[in-house]
Amino acid sequence: MDEQYIQQLLERYQQGTISAEELKELEQWYVELHKTQEPFFRPGADKEAHLQHLLQHIHTGMAEPATPAVPAPAPARVRKLWYRWVAAALLLIFPAGAWWWYQSAQNQPAAIAQSILVPAGKTYKITLPDSSTVWLSGGTQLQYLKDYGRHTRTVALQKGKAFFEVQKDPAHPFIVQAGPIATKVLGTSFTVDMEKQDQPLVAVATGKVAVSLGGKTLSVLPPGKQLQVNTATGDYAVTDHPATLVNAWTKDELVLTGVDFAALCQAFETFYQVRIQTQTHSIQQHQYTLILKRDVEAVKVLEVICRLYHNQYRMMPDGSYLIY
Repeated sequence: MDEQYIQQLLERYQQGTISAEELKELEQWYVELHKTQEPFFRPGADKEAHLQHLLQHIHTGMAEPATPAVPAPAPARVRKLWYRWVAAALLLIFPAGAWWWYQSAQNQPAAIAQSILVPAGKTYKITLPDSSTVWLSGGTQLQYLKDYGRHTRTVALQKGKAFFEVQKDPAHPFIVQAGPIATKVLGTSFTVDMEKQDQPLVAVATGKVAVSLGGKTLSVLPPGKQLQVNTATGDYAVTDHPATLVNAWTKDELVLTGVDFAALCQAFETFYQVRIQTQTHSIQQHQYTLILKRDVEAVKVLEVICRLYHNQYRMMPDGSYLIY
C-alpha cells in the first residue's frame, strides 16, 4: 500500500475523521506490516509479541535489528517519519500505552522516567508508580522523574489539564509542579489547569491542597474551593467551585440536581468549555435538574433548558451564550 496514503490514514485516525472503510484498510495494513517491514517483527511470533517487539524498538530509539539480512538503515529523515507511523499504528491497539512509550523515547533528559503527551480531543487515564491515578485532557503533557517516590512524589504538568486522585502516603508528599506554581498534598483529589499557562488554576474535590508560588504558600484550599494566580504579578483569587464539578471534565455525563444558575454556568464551562450567562433576575433564581451528556452538544442542552423555562438564547460576540 502506498506510504503516503498510509500516512494520510494514520493522520485521519488520530484526528477521529477516518471512515469505516478506511479503518479496515488501515487495520489490514497493520496485519500485513510484518510482511513488508521485516525488521520490526520476529518471524512466527503472534500479534502480542509483534507489538512488544515494536515497543522495544521505539523505547530504545530504533535499535539496529539483529538479523544480518536486513537492509541498511534508512536515512534519518525517513526513519523519523516511519518512527511516527509505527507509533500511530500502535494506537490502533494500545491507544494510551503506545503514546506513553512513544513519548518516553523522545530526547528527554536522563532523569525523566516518563513523559506523556495526550493527543488533542482525547482523555487519558494513567496510573503512577504509587497507584495514584491521573486523568489527562487533550493536549496535556505530564512528566515524572526516575526517583519518583524516593523522597517526594513529584510530577510536572507542562501544559493542559489534569485531575489527580492521590494515594495517601504521609512520608512522601505528592507535588504537582505547574510552571512556578507548586501544589502539595498528602492524599486527596484535585484538578490543576495549565491551559492558560500564565494563569494556572487549582480546584479541590476532596482533602486539602497547599498552593505555593516561588516557594511562598498562597493558600491551603479545602474541598469546594479553587485558586487562580497570575504568575507575572503574583496576584491570586480564591473562589467557590462545587466539589462535584472538579473532575466533571473527565466524565461522560454529569448529573445536576436542584442547582442554581451560577452552578449551571460552572457546569457548562467545566463540562463543555462553553460559557453561558444571563442578565435576567428570574432566570438566576431557577433551580435546574438535568443530566449533561458528553455526546449531546451544549447548544442542544440549551435548547431544552430554554423550552422548559420559556426562555430564549443567542450567541454573543465573545462566543458565550446569553439566556433571556
